Amino acid sequence: MTMTRTSARIAILVLSLILPALAHPAPAGAFSSGSNGSASDNPDIIKGNAAVMERRFEDALASFKRVLDSDPENANAWSQSGFSYRKLGQFEKSLQAYQHALEIEPFHLSANEYLGELYLQTDQVEKAEEMALILNRACPRGCEELTALRTAIETYRKSGGKIKWTK
Repeated sequence: MTMTRTSARIAILVLSLILPALAHPAPAGAFSSGSNGSASDNPDIIKGNAAVMERRFEDALASFKRVLDSDPENANAWSQSGFSYRKLGQFEKSLQAYQHALEIEPFHLSANEYLGELYLQTDQVEKAEEMALILNRACPRGCEELTALRTAIETYRKSGGKIKWTK
């Protein structure tokens, strides 16, 4: 099998991400699905999540803003804000929110999955694959976020990058 330069670069990138992870596994409990106890008890988180489920993303953002006004280090609220912005087509704000969530909690499962999906929506499949590698490290036996992102990447690739994204 002959590798192209691009294939070789991707292989090197993948190895450079995987090998350090194998040499220095993450500490137990370092990963979060974004559903840690007290944060999910916050009434505005509950309202915001309900608004997301009902696809009322502007209302969701208002709820998450109230959370962040009182708790600016709430990775869950940042992640869900990013999701809401993405669904509204506000990709720059979405990116900033996901990045902020990951600055607070680098292995936040939902933020990593959603950022990978944002990268697919903006035709950055290689970056989406990097997010999948992070999720693979976070949940080597599998988790719903990793499965969802892998499925999205596969769908994107099968469509030739012409996947239709809905708001």
